[in-house]
Amino acid sequence: MKIKNIALMILVSCCIVAFLAINTYQQQFKTEMVLAIVTTRRESSEKEFSIDIKKANRYGELAIAKNIIVENKNVWNLIEENKTYLIVYTENAKGECKLQQIEPDETIGENYRIKN
Repeated sequence: MKIKNIALMILVSCCIVAFLAINTYQQQFKTEMVLAIVTTRRESSEKEFSIDIKKANRYGELAIAKNIIVENKNVWNLIEENKTYLIVYTENAKGECKLQQIEPDETIGENYRIKN
């Protein structure tokens, strides 16, 4: 009986630790969707690609700049500078951003313009 109680306590403890670890890991990332202008495309090596974007503040002015890592060279090749895109990216606790999705702004831009 004593062995069953110890085994049950160990199992419950492991479940609690696993839950806390997963919860902490999920809080380390923030996902954001923005309408932004790609200002610069960067290639630091054959495997490292990134874009610099400027997103609008609450007044519609370009004020907030971010550098976003693009993991796929084919996607990076299709991105044009000084064009507006709808961008989804994740940002980790260190402030590094990785591109998740990007789409050219064709219809949204007609209704909402970012002031240069």
